[in-house]
Amino acid sequence: MRKKFFYWEPGFLPSVLAISLPIALQNVISLGVNLMDTIMLGQLNDLAITAASLGGQPFNILNILGFGFASGASVLVSQYWGKRQTEPIRELFAITLRCALAGALLFTVVCGLFPETIMGLYSRDPQVIQASAAYLQVLSASFILFSFSNCYIMCLRGVEQVNISMVVYGTMWLVSVPMGLLAGFVWKLDPPFVFLLMRCDYLAQLLLGGLRLRSGRWICVMTR
Repeated sequence: MRKKFFYWEPGFLPSVLAISLPIALQNVISLGVNLMDTIMLGQLNDLAITAASLGGQPFNILNILGFGFASGASVLVSQYWGKRQTEPIRELFAITLRCALAGALLFTVVCGLFPETIMGLYSRDPQVIQASAAYLQVLSASFILFSFSNCYIMCLRGVEQVNISMVVYGTMWLVSVPMGLLAGFVWKLDPPFVFLLMRCDYLAQLLLGGLRLRSGRWICVMTR
């Protein structure tokens, strides 16, 4: 007797696509934003792209730590969401955001006060250290914005709110690319200030995600 190893439910595939496609599109948009950042900085000079690459290393570490922490919280949130228990979800949101802010604050203080010391761990070239330290000091101003907004957007995935991430990252593209073009090729600002204006997309991400979270619409889904 042949065993049936695969079972097919008619509504399963549409449900998976409704969740996975917005997340995949979000990652594509995020990759596009980073690609445009690299292209525009590369048009300025070689030192700018090198400094931006080295100066972004602490940010990558913060991003990986935040991703791991928010992913774990999102798993717990989705479990409570399946049980239709909103109070533990609110508590998890609060704990996760506080921890994300604490970590981002630590990185902001250390990178903002000792950028040259940190960059000295990556390079021995004084010119590269000085340039990358300037980028790191500018980038550290966005650590709190990024950590806070990225954390709760990932937690919102656990309550079936995946479309908001696509909208937020699409807005990031519309903000980051024009600001970078204006700052670099119209206003002729120094590369670190160009990089700072290109990071205004994190502010847009924070505002849009915060409005969605505060609206409570994700709670209303449970009553449908």
